[in-house]
Amino acid sequence: MTTAPTNVPTSLHAPALRAAPSAPASGGPAFALDPIKLLNKYKWLLGGAAIVGFSLGLAAHFALAIFYPTYRASALFNCLPPVTRIGGDDVNIVSETEMLRFMQTQAKMMTSDAVLNAVVEDPALKRDAPKWTKRFEEPNGVDINRIKALEELKDSIRAGVVSQTSLIELSASYTDRFDASALVTLVRTKYMLLLQDQGRTAREERTRSIRDQLTRIDAEISTLTQRRENLIRTESVAAVDERSDSARVELGQVTEELIRYQQQLDTSRKSRDQMEAELSRPGGVTAFGDDMVADIGRDPRVLDLQSERHRYENLLQSMLNQQYGEEHRAVRDVRSRILAVEQNMNDLRQRLLRERFDGMLEATRKQIQQFEAVESSLVEKRARLQQRLNDMTRVQSQLADIGESIKAQMDQKAKAAEELQRLISLSDLAQANRVMLAQAERPPTVWSFPRLEIMLPAGFMLVVGLVGGVVVLRELIDQRVKGPSDITLMPRMRLVGWVPDAGEDPAGTGAAETAFRDRPRGIVAESFREVRASLRKRLQGVEARTLLVMSGMPGSGATSTIANLALAFAATDQKVLVIDANFRRAGQHRVFGVSEGPGLADVLHKGSGGRDMAGVVQKTTTPSLDVLPAGTKDLRVFERLSTDPMGEVLAWARANYDLVLVDVAPAIVGGDWISLAQRCDAVMLVVRAYSEKRGLINRIRNELGEAKSEFVGVLVNAVRAAAGGYLKGNIRAAQEYVDAA
Repeated sequence: MTTAPTNVPTSLHAPALRAAPSAPASGGPAFALDPIKLLNKYKWLLGGAAIVGFSLGLAAHFALAIFYPTYRASALFNCLPPVTRIGGDDVNIVSETEMLRFMQTQAKMMTSDAVLNAVVEDPALKRDAPKWTKRFEEPNGVDINRIKALEELKDSIRAGVVSQTSLIELSASYTDRFDASALVTLVRTKYMLLLQDQGRTAREERTRSIRDQLTRIDAEISTLTQRRENLIRTESVAAVDERSDSARVELGQVTEELIRYQQQLDTSRKSRDQMEAELSRPGGVTAFGDDMVADIGRDPRVLDLQSERHRYENLLQSMLNQQYGEEHRAVRDVRSRILAVEQNMNDLRQRLLRERFDGMLEATRKQIQQFEAVESSLVEKRARLQQRLNDMTRVQSQLADIGESIKAQMDQKAKAAEELQRLISLSDLAQANRVMLAQAERPPTVWSFPRLEIMLPAGFMLVVGLVGGVVVLRELIDQRVKGPSDITLMPRMRLVGWVPDAGEDPAGTGAAETAFRDRPRGIVAESFREVRASLRKRLQGVEARTLLVMSGMPGSGATSTIANLALAFAATDQKVLVIDANFRRAGQHRVFGVSEGPGLADVLHKGSGGRDMAGVVQKTTTPSLDVLPAGTKDLRVFERLSTDPMGEVLAWARANYDLVLVDVAPAIVGGDWISLAQRCDAVMLVVRAYSEKRGLINRIRNELGEAKSEFVGVLVNAVRAAAGGYLKGNIRAAQEYVDAA
């Protein structure tokens, strides 16, 4: 049982593609415009717009000059640095920033509400500028609408600093030259009056402030003078100086004496400490000074004992000389007496040394007490002298401070008096307000607007800008792919190559499907040769033999692309098979002149896959190029393209041919390409210039991202010379080079 063919898309993906074919892919970069291409494409339109713009500007210039000219009257003011003396010989040096700030302030004052209100309220405005004020007259014909007049005056009056000068320009623009000059005159007059009033008020306030300052200074000087006189009277300043000198001399003497006693006290304390240390040792005092020992040796009692010892020693020597032996009783008795005397002498010497040591220690202690008493007395005396000297110094310091204060007040008084005299001197000086009229206004003799150097560029910019804006807007709104560069700017897109429009081939027109065979020296054929080289490199890189060639919309040229690529690859002695899987509008059998059936549909109907291919694959007139047509129309069931027999057909073709090109219905027509993309090795998308939109191409690319096949890129078909501007010249140059051969 066979399934009846259907003519409606069965893929669930097709409606999604048709829903918004022109929407750009999300996450991709913004599409950029090539300004060079735009200029080349629309150069004649932009040139015509430039001519129209210049003509419009010229016409507008003469029309405005005749019917609505504008005159501009102006006055110049010179800004001066602050003057410090009459005659202007001495001026303050101000920085450029401060001077510019002053000038900008004055320019703002010229157009301030205070000045302009005074002009509007002046009855002379209606008399001097009758045409200007006529527009604001009230119905009674006497008064004017001051609110509207003020608003218009704000628009008419301009004031600004002249660059790189100390000048301020005040100007007014109006259609009547006399009224324009009158407006400047009135504004200038009111501004000068306001400036004079402000200067006079400022000088009066400053003068009053200085006079008050002088009064305060006189009062302060009087108070200080009275304080000084009272201090001189109460403290007897003349005697203070004498007492201060004597106290200073006496303080020096006391200090020297105190230092001397402190040195003696330190020496005595060291001696006492040494003796007390000797006294406190466990064995007592054992080390006496040589002077003390020698002094004790001269004591009469010690000398008597020494004489007695010498007498016994002489007696002993006499006995020994008389041959008394050592054991003689008299000798032993004498020796005993000598020892007794020596012992007595040593005991006496030790007792006398100790008595002398104790006496010296007690004397040293008493001496320390005396020195300490003297030191305390001298310290108290020095403190009294120092306090008395400080008091006298304080009085002298107070008198000196009062004198310095009086001198400082006198200096301030002199400066204030000088400043007061300067203000009085400058009160009638013209330079006092720092702004002087440098050039008075005059009725202008030529109009300030329109000006030819402004109107011509303005007309040009207006028309060319308008036309250019429309062109750019049209290019931004137009989402169609116009050339190869559009593909390179799209995310995740690869450009396989491009083919020019067959109608622009200098080699002649004819069937686009067989351009490679019929016009082998034409530009279209040469373009397919370049595409062949690029495509072969990419297919070899992924080891692909079955290539699905698809398009987004009908008429994109996928059929003619497959035919020319097949002829191009066959020309390199490769075995090529073209499979027509476009069951909706088969066309490969017509291109290669073979019968429509049997073909792919018959094989899939039998379910034999690659087993019965010999009877359906048809030879063409081109060696090594075969075609598997779509097959019998009644057997073209779209769903069978996604079955296993279709995979077996592709497997058989992959095993028997070097390259298999598969044609399929456009993506927007049906979803057959999705099934075939899962079974083929690679996919190439054919896009016709000025046909497919970038949103559709991005959606197809996103769908192909989930397929098993490798996306080798996009081929842009039927590229027009107008799309880039440079294509026509390249095509002509290439054809001339071929013809010359």
